[in-house]
Amino acid sequence: MGFLLTTDIVFIDGKGVSPRRIFNCGKTSFLLEKFKELVSSGADVSRILVLCPLSVKERFTDIALAGASGCGELHIDSFSAFAKWALKKNSHQFTRSCDFTIISGKEEEVIVKEILSENLPPLKNFSACRNFRGFISEAVNFIDAHKIAPSVKLGPDEFALLGEYDKRLKERGLFDLRDVEKLCLESVSSGVFSSGFDHIFLDGWEDLNRQESRIFISLVERAPALKGLYIAGDSSRGIYDFLGGDAEGTRKALEGKFAPHSPILSATIEPEFEVWKFLSDYDNAQWILSKIKKLIASGISPEDIAVIARDTGDEIKMLEDMASSEGVPVSCPSGAPFFKHPQFLAFMSFLYFTEGIDEKVSFADMLALPVFKMSDSDIFRFLEGSHEMRKGPAEKIEKVRSSAKKAARADSLPNPAKIKKLYSFCGSEELAGDDIVLNRLFGKFFEYAEKFHSITGGMAFETFLSFLSESLATFARAPYLGDIPGTSPLLTVHEAKGAHFKFVFIPGAVWGKFPRRFSPGVYIKKTEDEQKHYDTEEKIFLSALSAGTEKVFVSFNGGDEDEMPSPYIEEFLKDIAVKSAPAQDTFSVEMEMVPAERPPDGSVHGDIFFSGRDGGKVKISVSSLESYMKCPLNFFIERMISLETKRSEKALCGTLVHSILEKFHAEFPVPARKSEMSRRMDELTDEVFSSPDAADFETRHSAGCWKAFFSFFLKKYAEGDNIFKVTEREKSVSVPIEDIEVSGRIDRVDEIEGGFEVIDYKTGTGKKFKKVALRNQIGRGEHLALPIYARAIEGCSEITLFWLADHEKPEDYPQKVTLALDDEKTLAALEEMDLKLKEALENIKKGDFSPASKCPNSRSCPHKDLCARVRGVDIYEI
Repeated sequence: MGFLLTTDIVFIDGKGVSPRRIFNCGKTSFLLEKFKELVSSGADVSRILVLCPLSVKERFTDIALAGASGCGELHIDSFSAFAKWALKKNSHQFTRSCDFTIISGKEEEVIVKEILSENLPPLKNFSACRNFRGFISEAVNFIDAHKIAPSVKLGPDEFALLGEYDKRLKERGLFDLRDVEKLCLESVSSGVFSSGFDHIFLDGWEDLNRQESRIFISLVERAPALKGLYIAGDSSRGIYDFLGGDAEGTRKALEGKFAPHSPILSATIEPEFEVWKFLSDYDNAQWILSKIKKLIASGISPEDIAVIARDTGDEIKMLEDMASSEGVPVSCPSGAPFFKHPQFLAFMSFLYFTEGIDEKVSFADMLALPVFKMSDSDIFRFLEGSHEMRKGPAEKIEKVRSSAKKAARADSLPNPAKIKKLYSFCGSEELAGDDIVLNRLFGKFFEYAEKFHSITGGMAFETFLSFLSESLATFARAPYLGDIPGTSPLLTVHEAKGAHFKFVFIPGAVWGKFPRRFSPGVYIKKTEDEQKHYDTEEKIFLSALSAGTEKVFVSFNGGDEDEMPSPYIEEFLKDIAVKSAPAQDTFSVEMEMVPAERPPDGSVHGDIFFSGRDGGKVKISVSSLESYMKCPLNFFIERMISLETKRSEKALCGTLVHSILEKFHAEFPVPARKSEMSRRMDELTDEVFSSPDAADFETRHSAGCWKAFFSFFLKKYAEGDNIFKVTEREKSVSVPIEDIEVSGRIDRVDEIEGGFEVIDYKTGTGKKFKKVALRNQIGRGEHLALPIYARAIEGCSEITLFWLADHEKPEDYPQKVTLALDDEKTLAALEEMDLKLKEALENIKKGDFSPASKCPNSRSCPHKDLCARVRGVDIYEI
């Protein structure tokens, strides 16, 4: 390789150092000590290249700054950052202009969306999928994977997409990360860094992809005067396969050159482990926060404590929300991005509002902007008032919209300039004032808008805003504010890679997260096989465990029958006894239910409980019972004291679609000609979505979007090869259960061979394993309608949920999920339901309205603050 005889070479593969593989081998510590020795001996820090994970970059930087006086440029960063720097530094070598922009993630998705929106003939199949969530990200992942390891077997759509994507990037002077790596390899191979560095450090080689490992080897081979080469990694810890990471391939490439220079490392001390089982995610979060509080009170620095989750999902969001009220200092780089800051949300809402994209507008935030000059009472009248009360504020708001449009279009300004003009117009600039953080963040946002403009070209302002809003997911708070000192970080496993903390909490250790389920790709088949997927998932779990140095707490929710503990707990922590935590005390005050005096007709509170003329029998509706089963507190608020809540647009759509199907089957109780049924379905959809019942949509645009979504599936149903013989529609029934009459309305009854089928329409999104999920919900008492309705129809042999629409897998819908009532598992679920139903009715009579142990709708529940107060959380502690 041409090294000097004096070159100090060290190659480390930490695999196998630990027999249990659940703690680290000390490779990073070894590199840090080596780096410190060099700095202390007076080595020129500007001639040392350090390639490391971002989680340990600060540790190398601190050593460099503490030990060197007057050092020049530091070369300490991640591998991808080095590749970008190398490309910028040596752009004169390439045929493209040096005026280029590097894009990644959501920005790549924007290019793909733009291509597919043009309906190019070679992309006919892909273009038809462009509006389905998941397809665009799959397409970008396919492009990345192909650029790293080109495939010779490409379909026509795949070949055309790749060609069009590269063409757009070249026309606009754009590079994606794979292009950056390719050109960086050319730059390094040309020898431009041959005398640039005296020492090179590489930490975490297991996460390099093939192109990056070629870059590194080329860099080393073209540095004959290199004095030191220090390479560390662990082939058992590569967790970046989704970005092309190739631990085994990189190991073979590096080991063949550097294996003779491997030192023997002794493993670090294994931390202590605890495994905890909780009844709900809420209980788990409460326990973690209380433990963090106690650790801090005992003298542990908050920065030595971390929560590491599989993703920024429910566990992280719940912890972040609860931490502020509990007074626990935490920070989440991914969970609280700048684009959710109230001031920024108000400004973005104003941009959408100006262009008429009202479905993206948060009116509560936007109307507080100075340009509207609205008092709190005006805002309340507009948001919550009747049609008459809203009239005055609405006129004022529309005048502002008209003025804003004129201001934006007064000059032929490019899109970023329009954004800046509206920033001043709406008063956001005035509100930011001298706030350093807000001014800095808005400044970065305007820079990003300029970059985005260079990606998208001169598209219409409305389209530009729509694409920009989707791309903002990469514009997080952390890169611009830095880490918040004195806080415990809430991290994903990938964010925590390479970092170490004295105490680590790993919530959500359940199947589905550790490991995630393998998906071969819905639209574009993945090259990854199932075994490789689960091998990587195992490494991800081990990476989380190895982040702790003193104690690691692994926890999972054992109160949900649909969730199973992670199999890795049994595999790697089988010697650790699982501890069960008691449920949190939800009520802090005693409640006494005092029955109100009955009116003369014997009714109590509308249709919830009432006595008819049939001997004073108590009645309750099925929907009320299901509401109680989900959350007794929510039932009490909405059903018993009738605290009004605004009906969501999704719920409104459910009502309208039920109406369409009822009218449709009134005319078509049995199938007719498909063309006739399709035409009539279109007419009924237009009729119902234009009726007074549809007047509660926020905007006409929103109504149009919902109509377009459901029209696709309704028409598909009308044109499908469906067999039906409808005998009843919207049938009211009443079923006696012990001394109570349970009432409801059946959506549809069909005559089938050997009996009848009771059908319930669903317009929401179902669970993946729908038949199992339905049976489990019946057993837990969460779905009562179909079993109770079946008892009202003599000869009923089947019950069916009719799932009409799904935005993720439209090709599978409409879809029926049917249970046979003589099935052994279904009968067992019905027996469990009867027991829970009896218990629930007794609890209602006792006045037990405690919050559900696991809230089914925790983040969007309108009563979550009240629920928190009932649980004993002080929501006013900020």
